[in-house]
Amino acid sequence: MTYLIDSNIFIQAQNEYYCMDICPGFWDFLSERFHSGELISIRQVYDEISHKDDPIYEWVKDKKSFFSTVDDEATQRNFGRDADLVVMVDCQIPADDLVVHFL
Repeated sequence: MTYLIDSNIFIQAQNEYYCMDICPGFWDFLSERFHSGELISIRQVYDEISHKDDPIYEWVKDKKSFFSTVDDEATQRNFGRDADLVVMVDCQIPADDLVVHFL
């Protein structure tokens, strides 16, 4: 099974329980899982976590290949399907600022 991870995995790990100088094994685990294909992420996550000079950037700067682009036709088609689902669900429940922001 492959898991898609977001920037919060990197940020919370570094800022809370798994900071790199205390728990380097966690970061080795992430690298191993990216290499095996069990973990993936997207380029927007890379852009978010590589914008400042900190331990996360030091770890990720030579791992850009772990982060896939999402501009291919199939992915965009799926994004459209997901947006349609959000609209459909939104019609059944009161409007929510997060739904509007998502779209």
